[in-house]
Amino acid sequence: MPLNISGVQQDNEDDSHLVPVLESRDEEVQPVDAMDAVKRFRDANKETNKPRQLFSVSRMEGIEELKRDVLVAYKSKANLKARPRVRFEEEEGAGSGPVREFLLTAMKIADEGIGNTCKPVIFFEGERDHRLPLHNQSLRLTGAFKAVGRIIGHCALHEGPA
Repeated sequence: MPLNISGVQQDNEDDSHLVPVLESRDEEVQPVDAMDAVKRFRDANKETNKPRQLFSVSRMEGIEELKRDVLVAYKSKANLKARPRVRFEEEEGAGSGPVREFLLTAMKIADEGIGNTCKPVIFFEGERDHRLPLHNQSLRLTGAFKAVGRIIGHCALHEGPA
């Protein structure tokens, strides 16, 4: 649906949008159990019978550099519906451990931001149980906010940390 807001353009970059599972706002909405809605969201969006999406990152330069690598991975055209497969450079790992660690690191970006030599780059502010996005035009223009949204959706879809 095209946007009709002055000065705002439709973002057609993503061709793999997640499918909503709740009814339209135009209809009368019945109460839905949250866990049931999450299960329906996962069932409607996961691609379990397709090749896994590989994420290759490095921890060699520390956690802040790892966060930058993860953010760059989410800015790319990764298929977030596919099951993730994670490889940490120059490390061995198997099973769900590397995937869970990758998703945990990704959520730390949204929660804590990314350290910087001058000032940390943060995306949300407020109390721990009520975060609001910061107004930062440069983060929006660089695609960082969109990448953080993809991180949150990816973690919800593949049962990562909340």
